[in-house]
Formats: sequence, structure tokens, C-alpha cells
Amino acid sequence: MHAYRDQYDEFPFLFGSDAGAALGKQYGAFIDRPSGALDNRTLFVVDVEGRVAYVAAPFREIDPMAYDELGDALERIVPPADEPEN
Repeated sequence: MHAYRDQYDEFPFLFGSDAGAALGKQYGAFIDRPSGALDNRTLFVVDVEGRVAYVAAPFREIDPMAYDELGDALERIVPPADEPEN
């Protein structure tokens, strides 16, 4: 995640990765099966209160609409730069 993040100047949010799959298992995004584990690439947006504000399960990283939907979700929880937070 750091290598990806460091390619860009600044993001108004934090990135997280679940390398050990503990959160994925807790939230149903990682499934252990006899044939092998399955990671469905679920994307969670967590607001400043720590609440899950948006879930894309699975996140369709090759679909441009997925990024529009993600942008809409972020706009709902991140105040515009020219407006102060409440």
C-alpha cells in the first residue's frame, strides 16, 4: 500500500490493508475454504467516527462506475475543502 500511496502527493484519507485477513474474516470479505482462502476484494469506507459508511463487495477495480460510486460515497462523508467540518 505504501508504494501505491507514495506515487501521489496527497490523499484526504488513510489507506489500510488487511495482510493477515483478520478484519476480512470479521466482516465477511475473506473466506476460508477447504480448496483455499478467497479474498473478494471488498472495499470499505470508514467515516471519521469509525463507522462503515460504504461497502463495495466486491470492489470492481476495472469498472469505471465503481470509482464514480466510491467518489459519491466519499463526497457524502468528507466535507468540501472550502467548508469547515461540524
